[in-house]
Amino acid sequence: MTQPNPSAESTETTEPAESATETTTAPFDPSSLSPEAQAYLKSQVEGAGYYKAQKAATAAKEETRQALLAEFAQKLGLTEPADPAAAAAQLAERAEAAEARIWTLGVKDAVYNQAADAGANAKLVYNSNEFRDMLDDLTETDADTPEFRAAVLAKMRQFITANPEYATAAAPTGPRPDPSQGARGAGPDLDSRIAEAKAKGDWRAVISLENQKLTKTT
Repeated sequence: MTQPNPSAESTETTEPAESATETTTAPFDPSSLSPEAQAYLKSQVEGAGYYKAQKAATAAKEETRQALLAEFAQKLGLTEPADPAAAAAQLAERAEAAEARIWTLGVKDAVYNQAADAGANAKLVYNSNEFRDMLDDLTETDADTPEFRAAVLAKMRQFITANPEYATAAAPTGPRPDPSQGARGAGPDLDSRIAEAKAKGDWRAVISLENQKLTKTT
């Protein structure tokens, strides 16, 4: 019969008994702090709330600004195009058209303001395609410069020399009326001029001629 070995240690271990009570943390009570600590804590909480509100207000303001810009851009046709390359080409075309318009207005201004110096009929010269062709070498010149106006004047003089029919119309000459005929000699001529002026719709001339007629008949 085998005897148990009293020296053999038991391999079983015992777990320590768990505490019957659990440790609980009481909620933080700010009133337990000193007045100075409470004031500091309050300022920190209010400051965090202020900065948070300020950040939200700034974001809302920026969102509103972007919405307004988008609305104005849409009304002005400045919204981002689907094809940026085509939009850029269209803008370049518009810019060239605007520059051409400005240049044309510069030509008109130079012609009408200097026609008398060139002895030219401004309207006839300006509307002449032949004269316009003479200005091809000035298309790259700024129309708002003294050099441009001087060049236009020189070309007008050259054009009038070659095309005298575009010169300023000379005052009509004819036989002077015979004073011995009195008013009856001048009457029919004035009447025809008045009729011609009425046909043209030149009422300023009509009034002037009527005054002349009245003067001659009194």
